[in-house]
Amino acid sequence: MPGHSSGAAVAVVSGRPPDQGLAGRYLLLGADVLAGDLSCRRVELGTGSAGAMLISLALKGRLRVDRGSVVVLNARPTGVQHLDRALRRLRASPKRRPVSTCVRALADEAYGEVLGDLVRSGSLACVKRGRSRFLVREVYEPMDREACGRLTEVVRHALFGYTPVSRSGAMLASLLCATGLHHELCRGITGRQLRDWVALEQALSAACDRSERELVTAISAGVMDAISARVHDLQFHG
Repeated sequence: MPGHSSGAAVAVVSGRPPDQGLAGRYLLLGADVLAGDLSCRRVELGTGSAGAMLISLALKGRLRVDRGSVVVLNARPTGVQHLDRALRRLRASPKRRPVSTCVRALADEAYGEVLGDLVRSGSLACVKRGRSRFLVREVYEPMDREACGRLTEVVRHALFGYTPVSRSGAMLASLLCATGLHHELCRGITGRQLRDWVALEQALSAACDRSERELVTAISAGVMDAISARVHDLQFHG
């Protein structure tokens, strides 16, 4: 198992750019893990951001997950723009929908909206833009690299079950695993080693109460299903 220093940063990250919530931290994490090249993994980033939005809305009491389905409880604004936009879209849909369906419905807009919020707040800056065949490639740089690096270390420690760890760190690690981006975070570690070493349950148990663990587990499973469905669609349509 990877080495661990007792002095490593495992607490809530301080000194971050303006807080953009769990979805914003997920994209900041993605910018660090992917060296800023977000365009190449938009599916994973958008799907993970949508999952983060659902977790945040549930923690704020706006929805709940019941037997694998999302149920909107109320549409009172949260004060966070991308969450309120997501809540309006969920409110306009049927009362109960599977988590994976809600994730897919929010994913495309989630990526653009959260990324826009991060750029406008000064948390990310586009430093390179170009076109590669049919893909517009954009590279984004965190404006506070040190804070972003600390966030990445928090999530890395949560991934391998080191405690204590922040609640948001454990939740982000779960979403990263659900989208498969934990492989990018742990380059140099084989897939088999990752399967043996990942200990998310330990981090979630230490950082979250039972209802929060169940919520994160259910939404992460929905994110994983949404990723699988999107990959299948891309393969089917060539």
